[in-house]
Amino acid sequence: MYLEDPRLLENCYPELERRLGEEGFLQSLANALVAGASNSMRGKNIYFHGVVLKNLIINHWKQDSEDATECKISQAEKQAVKDILIQNMNQKSYRINNLVAVIISQIVTYDFPNVWDGFLDKVCDGLAEDDISQIDCSLRILIRSIKHEEKYHILVSKVLDKCFSAFTNSESDNKIREKCLQVYYQCLRCVSWADGIDDKVISEALDDSFNQWMALMLQLIQSNPKVHFDIKRNALKCLTVIFRDMVNYSKDSINMVLQPAWKLLNVNLSVYTESVGYGKPIEYTEADLENLDPDDLRESTDYGIESEPEDEETGITGMTMQLIELLTSLANKGSMRTLISSGIVPLVTSVASYMILSKDQETAQVTDPSQFVNTNNESIYEHSVRNYCLDFLSQMIENFDDEAVEACLCICERFLLLMQKQKLPSVETNFDDVDVLSYTYDSHDQTHGLKKREVAMYILGSLCDDILKYKDRKEDEDFSLMNIFGSIALPDLKNSDTPTILRGRAMWCATQLSSLMKDKDPQCIDIVKTSVSMLGAENELSLRICACRALVHFFSKVDVDQIEDFSNYVSNILENVDGLLLMCDQETIHIPVSAMKHLSKKDEEAVSKIAHESAPRLLELFEYYHDDRVIGPDLLDIFKMWSNYDSCKTIFSKKYTPFALKIVKNYFYMTNTKAHTGMGNTDHAKKQKDAFRALENADKILDSSILQHSLDTLCRLLKKTDPDSEEHSSVIDIFPILLQISLESDDLYLLLHTTSTLRTFIAVSHNKILERDVTDKILAVARKMLLPETNEATAVFLGNFIIQIFSKISPKVDTDILMGVVEKIRKCRIPTIVQSLVLVFARLFNSSADKIIQFLSETSVNNKLSLKVLLDKWLLHQPLFRGNYAKNTTFAALLNILALRNENIINQNVVGYNPSHKNVKSEVNAPFKILSTLLRMIKNEEKIEKLRQRETENASNNDYQYNESGRLDTMGGDDYDSYDEANLSEAEDDEEERKGIEVDMAEMEQKEANDFFNNDDDDDVIDLMADHIKESKDKGLADLETGSEVYMSEMLGFEIEDAEEMEEQNEEDLISLNDPWGTIDLKQYVIDGLKKLNKEEHSYIISCVKHLEKDDQDLWKKYIAE
Repeated sequence: MYLEDPRLLENCYPELERRLGEEGFLQSLANALVAGASNSMRGKNIYFHGVVLKNLIINHWKQDSEDATECKISQAEKQAVKDILIQNMNQKSYRINNLVAVIISQIVTYDFPNVWDGFLDKVCDGLAEDDISQIDCSLRILIRSIKHEEKYHILVSKVLDKCFSAFTNSESDNKIREKCLQVYYQCLRCVSWADGIDDKVISEALDDSFNQWMALMLQLIQSNPKVHFDIKRNALKCLTVIFRDMVNYSKDSINMVLQPAWKLLNVNLSVYTESVGYGKPIEYTEADLENLDPDDLRESTDYGIESEPEDEETGITGMTMQLIELLTSLANKGSMRTLISSGIVPLVTSVASYMILSKDQETAQVTDPSQFVNTNNESIYEHSVRNYCLDFLSQMIENFDDEAVEACLCICERFLLLMQKQKLPSVETNFDDVDVLSYTYDSHDQTHGLKKREVAMYILGSLCDDILKYKDRKEDEDFSLMNIFGSIALPDLKNSDTPTILRGRAMWCATQLSSLMKDKDPQCIDIVKTSVSMLGAENELSLRICACRALVHFFSKVDVDQIEDFSNYVSNILENVDGLLLMCDQETIHIPVSAMKHLSKKDEEAVSKIAHESAPRLLELFEYYHDDRVIGPDLLDIFKMWSNYDSCKTIFSKKYTPFALKIVKNYFYMTNTKAHTGMGNTDHAKKQKDAFRALENADKILDSSILQHSLDTLCRLLKKTDPDSEEHSSVIDIFPILLQISLESDDLYLLLHTTSTLRTFIAVSHNKILERDVTDKILAVARKMLLPETNEATAVFLGNFIIQIFSKISPKVDTDILMGVVEKIRKCRIPTIVQSLVLVFARLFNSSADKIIQFLSETSVNNKLSLKVLLDKWLLHQPLFRGNYAKNTTFAALLNILALRNENIINQNVVGYNPSHKNVKSEVNAPFKILSTLLRMIKNEEKIEKLRQRETENASNNDYQYNESGRLDTMGGDDYDSYDEANLSEAEDDEEERKGIEVDMAEMEQKEANDFFNNDDDDDVIDLMADHIKESKDKGLADLETGSEVYMSEMLGFEIEDAEEMEEQNEEDLISLNDPWGTIDLKQYVIDGLKKLNKEEHSYIISCVKHLEKDDQDLWKKYIAE
């Protein structure tokens, strides 16, 4: 019943699985498969029957082998199934024969290496039969059974002899021979791992038949070049494995393969050029037709085996690719160097000749807009002869250096000028007639010259890095390539009748080699003008994109005085580039964006003419590509430039402000909806979702990076627009919305970035904000941000925000906010946030120190005095504070606190000199710690000054060099090598100083410790601090708060800082306050202050110095007491 109706067979598979436990069931299926195969009336049904049998074996055979307790198939039945299948490998039906081979090989895979007795003998015996079906089935089983794994090497020696016999069997056809070579290839792969590791494995597997196979394969590749392409391909695959992966085993045979392979490269060229390059059928001579069998003239690509890679090329193309891969491997052998070097130019000529575009590639390129953008990444070039040839040339350059580069340049010059003597098409088939050092081939096709010029430009562009390095090494020699390129390629560019592929390749090549052209080179202006003409809508999209890319590289090289009406010229270019923004896909959109950025730098007036139309498109792109590492930064640079241009910032502002508001609202509704999901308030959640969905394109805004960039650009617009202008007012109108969103949202990123934006708005335009009567909401946002439950990470700019409030919005200091700041500081563990919050108090200490100290001494948080909470965190993190303003403000405040001699400060114990978790009971009086911190800062600032001085000296002695991997706008950019070198030098100086100090240290240590305090001037100084010192009961850093394990003592010193950190970081709003201490020379200011204190309060300060650690006392002596 099952056999009569295949649909029923398919539907009843679950029932068949349940019957697996019945004795003889699987055996009956196997019998039915082999018995029914001879019945032509039931052939189709039998095939479906076999598929079900195969699936049952795949799904249950291995499982039952691993778990005998749940075995559905008995060992006896398994053996019976094996016997039935192995005895019926000669099915006449191709499909059934293949299916039998699949099932057997699957069983072998599951049972290996415990295959049944005599299995290999029976399979190999099948190779010795005259029955083609038997041989075919045996080969299929071996191909599927011999995997590329180490464990299968035990099969190799038992297979190769019989496989060789099958190949030479007079009854075998080309399909059989292809499979024989496939088996040999897989045998080589599964033993190649042993080369140089276990040579015995390879010897036992290959020795007996190696010479036979080598002779056979060499004979194959030297046979008629017009036939047997797939057989040759498989032979070349085997040779590649032998000479690439088995270096030790093949070293004695390598000399016999290079010349035949090289000759095949030459004689195959004419066939490949005509058949692949021009799509012409292979022409056979009368001698060919007389000597070749019909089977030889019919190239087969039907393997019927799953092991054949799906993307592996067949026919002459596949054979050529495998030949180039073999030659690439041979070129890497040291023993081949002399022979290859003697014929490097003809060898490179032959390989380069294979790089002509095939007929199929030409067709594919017509519709590929990115064909002239990338090099090896285009899909039409992946796994292609052209790419294999390019890899060969790259390997030659790696092995032969300048010799190979010169050969490539020579060939490209010949291809461009067509100077080489051409040899007429040949029908040579005798290898003895071919001289590898002189043979070449050129087609009579009228487009062949154009194709070879395209190849030359492709090679030049692809090897541009190697050519640039070569030119740098050969500076004194005449480098005529660019002159040749200009005389040949530029006419191709300018001539609209030149084929699109050649015009595009010429422009692409010029762009790749742009670094070879000097600024204001006449060729540059020609290329720019040609690029502009190619940008027109009448040209192919691929040409327009290529021209756009060329403009980015060449426009900066031209002399603008050579261009009439420069502003209109740039404006027209920008209009064409803007048009490309609508047409480019994800792979190419970065090119017009980059062009827009670079051209926007050239002329402000030109930008103003296109800003109205272009801005919406650029903003839409920003929504999609804001997180792209190339496009995102370029778009932000464009926005910055347009915001700075007086002639277009008004236009841009009108487009940008509603865009930024949409981004913020979208993000708010999205995050607010998520926050309320599942909280039980279904009405609120539904309302939020509806509002979110109602927003245009809301689903596109999914991450916080666009939020940050959008708000940053908004702040820039606010700074650049006239305070009395409509544009400025429209930006300020967003401020109340941001306040409301900050009050309603709990999203970390939204609070972080809106706080930053709010403080900038207040700093830039507080008068306009006061007009909107939002002071209460501003204070409410500050209070919310200070709440303990608000995420600490949102407070990076909170201190700046509160400082702006106290300075420009609410001059009367809100004590509730101050207490909130103290509480936030107590729980804060991130140095950046501690810095931001401490700045609030540091400014107050610099203006009203006594009042603030009194306030902090009368309040507490969590049963700790507010003053102690503040000073502990402040002094712990002070070495980590960054930015000129922050350091100036905080250190000036510490100096002011020290000079006050306030009793509350003097009596307050704070974190010790070198805090750690192990260093318990280390607290000291606040003046001691403050003085220590000030002295260590002076030392660190001196170190930074030396570091900067060395950087300056290094920079003045080194001109920036071209960075091959860098962007066009970053030549000579940030390079930390000089800093590293300076840092190393500083470390070496410190090491020398340390070694010098260690000399006679034992004798000098005590003397040095007492010298300073035993002098006559300080003999009578009374220790004024002695009565204020209390017993320290602290537990080290663990006393600060829960989670203090994040602190590492080695990270809390000044040594973490470097010169780069002195740059202003998010301080623009604070600098605008014009605080007198904001611009001080910090080091000198503190030194002068301490010297003044030493003079006016000598007894007090010396009493503090006496309680410092020895290193700090040395610093006092070095910087202050001199």
